[in-house]
Amino acid sequence: MPIINPISVARTLVCGFAVVVSFSARAEVFLCETDSGSISLSNVDTKKNCKKMKLQPKPKHAPNYMQDKNNNQQNQLDNLNNGKVDAAVLPSASEAVAERKRIIQEELGLERARLEAVLSQIATVGIRTDGEVERKRFLDSAKRKESLHRSNITLLEKEISRIK
Repeated sequence: MPIINPISVARTLVCGFAVVVSFSARAEVFLCETDSGSISLSNVDTKKNCKKMKLQPKPKHAPNYMQDKNNNQQNQLDNLNNGKVDAAVLPSASEAVAERKRIIQEELGLERARLEAVLSQIATVGIRTDGEVERKRFLDSAKRKESLHRSNITLLEKEISRIK
């Protein structure tokens, strides 16, 4: 007759119970507002200014925007291929190029403004009242941002030069 180890039996029972409980457990989330107006989320209802939130289940599949009926560009192309839309409705090649150039120039302007903001922050690092360590950390972060903005500007300028 085999010897039954009581510890193995207990382990098996505990694991089985944990599996059963985990399938039936659902999280409850409460939105609580304090007297000062701050909001916190909790899994415990304190019965004081707390409301149980109704959470939607996680969708099984992410939305596919290419199949979305509201995707106007894809619908226009589909209709054009099916002969439902006149080609005059879609922008001409020169209009598309002009729009692309406008968008890139807008991005270039934003990158230049961001670069100027970072450069002004770097210029004021000497008057900061932080400690030396904080000042160094701030300066390193600002230098990384400056480098990124400069490389973005270079890439955008190259892209504009390629557009005829």
